[in-house]
Parts: sequence; structure tokens; C-alpha cells
Amino acid sequence: MMAMDQKGLRRSAAEKASAKAAARSAREAAKEAARAERGAKKRERQLARIASMPAGKREKALERMRAKEELRGLAPEQRKAAREEERARRSAAREARAAARLASMPPAKMAKHLLKKAMSKEERKAMRDERKRDYAFLAANWSESIPPTVPGGCSITHIILDGNNLRGGGPSRHSRREIVQLGQAAAATYAGASIVVYFDGRGRSSVEDGGVSNIKSKKGWEHVEDENVEDAKSSVEVRFSGGREADDVIVEWIERLSPSPGGAEQVLLITCDRGLAIRALRLGSHVMKNKVFKEIVVGDAEP
Repeated sequence: MMAMDQKGLRRSAAEKASAKAAARSAREAAKEAARAERGAKKRERQLARIASMPAGKREKALERMRAKEELRGLAPEQRKAAREEERARRSAAREARAAARLASMPPAKMAKHLLKKAMSKEERKAMRDERKRDYAFLAANWSESIPPTVPGGCSITHIILDGNNLRGGGPSRHSRREIVQLGQAAAATYAGASIVVYFDGRGRSSVEDGGVSNIKSKKGWEHVEDENVEDAKSSVEVRFSGGREADDVIVEWIERLSPSPGGAEQVLLITCDRGLAIRALRLGSHVMKNKVFKEIVVGDAEP
């Protein structure tokens, strides 16, 4: 009798253990099914987000997504090694891109970049604080109107157009011809001022002959005729910076005017380049935003 009771107890314990194992397996299966469902929903969201990306970014995002899915199927040690290899590859790619950007910079810009990289945290903070003060100084000194161009007082004798900055960027980027035509419109209105347009790069020296300047376009050298200008002295002069940045050439030109009577105070610089505008202001020149100048000269925001 006692033996039968013991067998029954053992059977009952085994059944309980089996039931617990079955319940545990069911819970694990339910967790795995829920995890798989969450993964599938997450993958659908990722695919929907990737589908809305531009073509170039879409391919890269899909590649990263496939790489992550491949990692999930590896053993922990293999996964760790693969991640370290991917980090090393990305680091090498970043360094290569940084080296390419550095090599493509003009010498002056490269020197500034390297100087900034060599700065300490405190020096960079001091530079940021100084930049904030400069921007506040500039915001308070943008010209909203063109001072008189008649002799006497604080008149404007030179209007300088930062050509490449005025051209803008993107699909709506203006041609050099359009910027020169904007200068010609200014010359017709402000006959007492000399109009100079600066472009980056190399080009022929500007030719003033009856209001005609030579500029370079994608089609080659073109003539921009100013029908509104009768006197050759009122024509627009087009200058190129050569192998240097136009900003530095403009600042040097203003500096050469500074010692003369009136000097830099008779210069109005048209640009939205804050760094260039601050340098010109420090020399005593007037500065005006591109949009304001266009609205004054031609009545709207387009040249």
C-alpha cells in the first residue's frame, strides 16, 4: 500500500514538473511570438520611413538595415567582432572624407580650419563669444537705405557687389550676367557712384568701353551692354579674385581707400556674408543685405 502511494506521489510530482515545463515553454513561445510581431512592425515602420527618403539616402539606409539583420543571426562573439570591424570602417571613411575636404580648401581657409582644430575648449568658447558679439554688432549696423551719392558729407562713391554671394545657390542660382545687370541698374540710378562687381575665380580684366564689361559664363566670354548708361565712367567694373578668395580681395581694396579723405566711409558693400560684412564694418564701410539692395534698385527681390 505504501509503495503504491509512493508511486502515485512520484507520478504526481512528474506531472506537475511536466506541466510547469509546458507552461514555461508556452510562455517563452508567447514571448517569442510577441517579440517577432514587434520586430515585424518595427521593420515595416523602418521600410516606410526609408521609402520616403531620396534615392541616394534610401540605398544607404537599406544597406544599414540589412547589415543589422545579419548581425542578429550571429553568435555574440561574432556579433561583437563584426560591430568593431564596422566601427573601424566608418572611422576610416570619416577620416578619408575629412582629409579630402581639407585638401580641397583654399590655403587661407585651411589655415583657419587647422587653427580651430588646435584650439583648446576654453579658446573655442572665447571665439564663440566673440562671434556672438560680432553678430550683434552687425545686426545693429546693416544699412536699410543707400546714403547720398552726391559730393559732400558722408556720400557714397563706391558700391561693391559681392558677386558670388549675390548669385545664391541651388536651382535658382543667378548667372553672372544677371548680377552685372543688377549693378548696371544701380549705376543708372546712382550715377555718382562707381559700381564694382567681384567674382571668385579667374577671368579677364574688366573692359570699360561705352558701358560694356566682359564676364565669363558657361558659354564663354560674353558682353553685357548697359543701355541706360551713356558715359563710360558710369559703367560697371567686373573684377575676378584669381586664385584668392574674393572676400580678402574686397577687404584689401577697402583698406587701400581708408587713408584717403572719406576713405572707407564712402564705400557701400552689398553682401549677406556676415564674416565679410563685419570686416568691412570694422574698416568704417557701410554694409547692406542683398535683398534690401535689390528692392531699392529694381523694386523687388530678384535682379
